[in-house]
Amino acid sequence: MTKANPDLGSLAEKFIEQGIWDAELVARLDDAAIDELFEHLVAHSAVETAAATADVESVVLDDEQQAAILSLQSYYLGEVARRPEAGSAEQQLARPSTWLAIEPAVRDRDFLIRLQQRRLHGLGQRCLRDLADLLGQSRTAVRDFLAGPPGYGLATAENRNRGKPQDDGVEEFAAALARSEVPDVFKRRWQEDEP
Repeated sequence: MTKANPDLGSLAEKFIEQGIWDAELVARLDDAAIDELFEHLVAHSAVETAAATADVESVVLDDEQQAAILSLQSYYLGEVARRPEAGSAEQQLARPSTWLAIEPAVRDRDFLIRLQQRRLHGLGQRCLRDLADLLGQSRTAVRDFLAGPPGYGLATAENRNRGKPQDDGVEEFAAALARSEVPDVFKRRWQEDEP
């Protein structure tokens, strides 16, 4: 989900909470922005539905509900990352904490560490877009950062990814993704996409 218009999240929230719809604003939106607005509405309704049905037993969400919730998480994580005091995109992406902040959505710390260290090769456009949304950065900034030379943003001892190359070399993204604990909804999206 790209962030073509920063007001789309609040527009969706206002509509759900207050029933107020800015028809003039919606009429000016292009197709991509309309799709994004729809995704915000779906995400909000999925979260509300999950909250309304929550009880002492755990709620099992289907793939579509998981995708909606992950999209909503990415929107809010992105909003936090876009705070003015956060610094330039390059500075933010160089910080391990920026990447570890999206661990609740990606769910695999070791995979994120390898991304931050720029040790995965062959990411597709859809993956770049999703990572940019999660990190609150532009696709260009994320692509440029990941194109840089491999580094050691976090202590190597912290990176215990099962089956990772022992020489700390660059690894194919598809192989790392396949053995990761990244949610299936992301795995499917990122595996279907061409590098």
